[in-house]
Amino acid sequence: MEEVSFIDDITAELGIVIIQKATDERVNETLDEVEFMVDLLTHDVSSQSMIIWSCLEEINSMLDPQNLDGEIFTQTAIQALTRVQTIIDQVRVLSSLKRLGRTDYTPIDLGGVLNRAIKSVNSMFPEDNLDIEVSISSYNIFVNGTTIIDNCFMNLLQNAVIADNHSVKKIRINVTETVSDVIKIEVEDHGEGIPDELKPRVFQRLFRARSKEKPQGSGLGLFIVRTIIEKFEGKIRVENRVKNDYTQGTRFIIELPRIEVTPID
Repeated sequence: MEEVSFIDDITAELGIVIIQKATDERVNETLDEVEFMVDLLTHDVSSQSMIIWSCLEEINSMLDPQNLDGEIFTQTAIQALTRVQTIIDQVRVLSSLKRLGRTDYTPIDLGGVLNRAIKSVNSMFPEDNLDIEVSISSYNIFVNGTTIIDNCFMNLLQNAVIADNHSVKKIRINVTETVSDVIKIEVEDHGEGIPDELKPRVFQRLFRARSKEKPQGSGLGLFIVRTIIEKFEGKIRVENRVKNDYTQGTRFIIELPRIEVTPID
């Protein structure tokens, strides 16, 4: 009887292993299918969008200058395609995050990240008068991660510009070091602000906090920011720039572990 029980136990264990293997294979097949769909979206759909974009630009240049309605229609279509491209880029970032492991991390120069983000946002809003100031104790501050972290600060700066109706759009970035080897980065804007009751939801996927007068995004931007920061073992929160008055602007506070990098002689 003991031999029969032993055989039953082995059979049960073998059955579990077979089921687990089949499950793993199905999971891997599903992941492969998801990755294929992401590649299709980020490459093929993106390429077709760019073709449509080029055609609309050409049509716009051929329109009679007096045909204001035609120009409005083409510009609306171009703006919609711009938002489509933004969504595709965001999906690409999320897909890249899923594939990242700690072995992919390298020391990232935070000063360089901020400089690239500022340069990018200036090129995106050439007609806006941007006043961006950075206060940083040292340009020799490194965090552990990858260059995908650039997306966090580009997103926060873009949001700050879009939220601000002033003729001069002021953005302040303050970087400080804490005694616990944590880097605190504060990004402040002078925009319309986020009501206190909405603050707990701003990092949720598909949440849109802007007013009807502002262009609606995909609702993925701040969700991606939080996902990236947490991927690199950091934290992010939001508060009013001026205490008890959300209408005076917003402050995003990011905390990331600092790493020491030995200079190469």
